[in-house]
Amino acid sequence: MLVYMVFQTWYLMKGLKAKTSAKEKFYICYGFIQLFLITVELGTHGIAGQFMWIDHRNFLGGPFAYYLSTSNAWYSVWDMVCGVISNAMNDGLLVRIT
Repeated sequence: MLVYMVFQTWYLMKGLKAKTSAKEKFYICYGFIQLFLITVELGTHGIAGQFMWIDHRNFLGGPFAYYLSTSNAWYSVWDMVCGVISNAMNDGLLVRIT
C-alpha cells in the first residue's frame, strides 16, 4: 500500500501541467515529505520494539531498562528525529494557513 502511495504521488507530480499553481505543488511535496518521515518513524519504532520486547526480552532490569540503555542507538535517534521534524512541519503548516 505504501509503495502504491509513493508512486501515485510521484505520478501526480510528474503529470502537473504548467498552469498548476504553486500552492498545489507545495501541498503535493509537503504530503510526500510527511509520508516519508512517518514511514521512517514507524519503521524505526518497530525495530526498537522488536529489540526491546522480543530479541532482548531477558535484559537485566526488563524491557524498560533495555529501552533506557539503548536510547542513543541509531534507530531510537532516527525515530525521535523524524517525529520532531514531522511535528515541526505540521506546526509550521498551521501557522502558514492561519
